[in-house]
Amino acid sequence: MALRALLFDLGDTLWQATVPAPAGLEASLAARQLRCVLGERAAGVDLALVAAALLDATRAAQQAAAQGSLLSPDFCGLADQVIGGFGLADLDDRAAQVWRACCVPPERLGRQVFPDAYATLAWARAAGFRIGAVVNHAFGAAAVDAELRAANLREFFDAVTVSADAGWLKPHPELFFAALAALGVVPEEAVMVGDSLSLDVKGAMMIGMTAVWKRNGRRVRAGERLPLEPAYQIDDLSELPRLLGRSTGSALPIDALGYRETGTDRYA
Repeated sequence: MALRALLFDLGDTLWQATVPAPAGLEASLAARQLRCVLGERAAGVDLALVAAALLDATRAAQQAAAQGSLLSPDFCGLADQVIGGFGLADLDDRAAQVWRACCVPPERLGRQVFPDAYATLAWARAAGFRIGAVVNHAFGAAAVDAELRAANLREFFDAVTVSADAGWLKPHPELFFAALAALGVVPEEAVMVGDSLSLDVKGAMMIGMTAVWKRNGRRVRAGERLPLEPAYQIDDLSELPRLLGRSTGSALPIDALGYRETGTDRYA
């Protein structure tokens, strides 16, 4: 069956944080956004501590879900509990606003788009592929849309499927099925490109999609085996046109491209 669609992960696939953000920066930026939401109700409250607590609780809840049920957590309910602990109860419908205010755009934390991302997506569009993103993200599609627009990449995407909206985290099959449905294709017609074996590759393989692991310089040492065997491995997005074929969408054998070599991690 001919390939019709490409699905992409975002973090460490289309962009990366080249250096860790300074300690406390995310909470400090979120605190400024919280002040705009809470106004006078925040008088006497250390909003940096509130923001840090909200961010920590969000990450912990998503991590626990990823290791368990794969159900996307009720983040608004979680935010209500956290802010109540700071004496900010009775906010009526503002709990959702408070939680969303903690979403700090990644470009403010040092996010850098991979140099070949734009050209690769432009190639995929010109080659006639439908293009989608499938993302684990606590703040939903609106936040991911904004991140893609800030990176000047949103124009390439036909659909963006996000765990917080779909209700499931990668690698749950339902999130991938939702992404495929948004593009109007079936698993055999799509390729998933991502950096995580346990999330992107596993999820794609579970429903019969072709999986491309963007290994970012990681190598399998002599005598070791990957826990999962993706159909293809790449280090750079610019390898996709040669891998998938510029016009036909046909795939080439991975061994023909020499992507199984072992050796020193070039990014170490």
